[in-house]
Amino acid sequence: EISEFFPEAKNTLTEMVFKRTNLLSKQNAVIKLKLKQNEGINPLLQRAGFRPLEAHKAAVALEEIINLKKLPVGLEIHCLPPMPSTPGALVFKISKDFNIYGIQDKNGLWDVIKALRPINTEIVSTSGEISSSLYLSAIEANLPEDALLEFVKLMGYSVDFQREIQKGDTFRVLFSQTYDVLEKKVIGIKDLIYAELNLSGESIKYYRYVDKGGVIGFYDQDGLSAKKTLMKTPINGARLSSGFGMRMHPIKNYSAMHKGIDFAAPTGTPIYAAGDGFIEKVGWLNGYGRYILIRHNSTYKTAYAHLKGWAKGIKKGNKVSQGQIIGFVGSSGNSTGPHLHYEVLVNNVQKNPLKLRFPSGKPIPDEEIQIFKNKIKKIDNRLKNLLNI
Repeated sequence: EISEFFPEAKNTLTEMVFKRTNLLSKQNAVIKLKLKQNEGINPLLQRAGFRPLEAHKAAVALEEIINLKKLPVGLEIHCLPPMPSTPGALVFKISKDFNIYGIQDKNGLWDVIKALRPINTEIVSTSGEISSSLYLSAIEANLPEDALLEFVKLMGYSVDFQREIQKGDTFRVLFSQTYDVLEKKVIGIKDLIYAELNLSGESIKYYRYVDKGGVIGFYDQDGLSAKKTLMKTPINGARLSSGFGMRMHPIKNYSAMHKGIDFAAPTGTPIYAAGDGFIEKVGWLNGYGRYILIRHNSTYKTAYAHLKGWAKGIKKGNKVSQGQIIGFVGSSGNSTGPHLHYEVLVNNVQKNPLKLRFPSGKPIPDEEIQIFKNKIKKIDNRLKNLLNI
């Protein structure tokens, strides 16, 4: 454990000074300053009341374990100027995990310490009923945005968020988050553990499971993977603006077959690969404008049109992974505004993506299914306990 190699950071600078030197100092003597533009540690310490020689010694000691030239402007540094009866000291946070302390010993020599900030992990359950949109309802239920994005990405394999979400549908999420004990605030989501979405009576539930090889996945109660061969919607936060089938063409002004679906979204919105595969085409294609075609297997291909441009590394023949950003929404080719035209080809024939049922990914191996069942029983018990609080 990393905690075996580093001392624990304390709530105040004076606490750490006492722990290291056994000398008491007054908390109201601590001065809090922020690093100015083009200012180094030495002049900051002098601003705090350090004599030039002591400020220089402190800076030299700190330089042995940290590059002081890379400290960001605005960094808050707590300083305790040296007094006849108490040592000088300073502390600042270098990351979410570590503090750096500089503390004088009884002989006036500077000791520099890298200390581990105490971080706790807590399990949180959030649930709610959808009123206007899943996003707004989730935020109102205090679901952190990073947890919401994970939830949407997971459910995106099974749910068309534009057409299947109805008012009155409910959701529930169980996740772990890290908590900074010293600052008394949440750092961020650690793991999504359980996700549930109830759509007009149909319940979709997925559980996090780490297999014996260390691979993280989400599975339903029968051990079937949440991942499908293809995602239903390869873009987040977009509005379905045109469906599959016959329609009046917006530019040519006559009835024509629309062999894909359109998602209206702001220019530059990221577009994701709907599944693992290889780039078969990338470039300009007639009325499609900037276009990408991905071959996923011998049966499925997906196409993405009217792009503003493509992501770095998107070249013909290159491999892409499901959920990887491949391009960005634009309005190239025959287009009346920024949107993604998305097609799914089954044996080279365009099909309605919203009506296709894609096969699941790999299920839990038979030899691990009982371990998985025990795991989901623990998660279900955790959900019941949190519900009863």
